Amino acid sequence: MSDSMEALCQETWAKEKAELALKFKKEFDTGQLNEWEFKDLMEDLVRTSEIIDKGNQMKFKAAAQKLITMALNAI
Repeated sequence: MSDSMEALCQETWAKEKAELALKFKKEFDTGQLNEWEFKDLMEDLVRTSEIIDKGNQMKFKAAAQKLITMALNAI
C-alpha cells in the first residue's frame, strides 16, 4: 500500500492526498490513531475529492450556461 501511495506522490493532482494518506497510515501503524479514526480520516480524503469534483462540475455548467445565454443574446 505504501509503495502505491508513494508513487502517487509523484503525480501533482494526487500529491496532497497521497501525502495525507501516508501520514495517516504511519500514525495508525504506530498506534497514534485507532482503527476507527484511521478509517474515518481515509474516508474523508475520498469524500473531499468527491465534493471538489462536484463543485468543478457546477462551475463548468454555470460557465456553459453563461456562454449559451450570451450566444442567444447575440442573435
